[in-house]
Amino acid sequence: MLHVGCGTRRLEGWTNADRYPSDGLVDLAWDVADPLPLPSGSIAYIYSEHFMEHLPLPLVHVFLQQCLRLLRPGGVLRIAMPSLRTIVGHYLSDDWRDQDWLRRPENAHIQTGCAMLNEAMRGWGHCWLYDEEELSRFLRQAGFSQIENPAPNESAHPPLRDLESRPDSLLLSEATKDLPPLARS
Repeated sequence: MLHVGCGTRRLEGWTNADRYPSDGLVDLAWDVADPLPLPSGSIAYIYSEHFMEHLPLPLVHVFLQQCLRLLRPGGVLRIAMPSLRTIVGHYLSDDWRDQDWLRRPENAHIQTGCAMLNEAMRGWGHCWLYDEEELSRFLRQAGFSQIENPAPNESAHPPLRDLESRPDSLLLSEATKDLPPLARS
């Protein structure tokens, strides 16, 4: 099981990978611009939370293709991230301030719905925000055909349950690597 973009959050029982090595947190230093030095088909589960929206689009394709290569047939990639649809919905509503991240002291400078939307789109190094349709499109382009959108912390796969640590992880996708044609029948 591979946890990509772990940052300061270590998942026990997983290989925790991040670009920036950190003693006790990161098991594997990996820049997604480079191939991951693991054998093809060697991983059952890959998980990332609040990671892919920080990648420039060319690296998104590289990352997803690496995930497909690493997963064994029937293996699952779970991605959790902020939802553009939810953010825009907040912007269009009268209660745009009713979001967990806006209650944090470091975001007290956000005084208008416009500022909230711009911060969500451009802040924290975000390169591209996704909705369900866009994330599915990218996953299909990478070669995944089985895509589901479970609720946060829910999954048909026990190792992928209860992983989300952030309340704004509202867009989730699980993409399964296809089984070889003979194994499907």
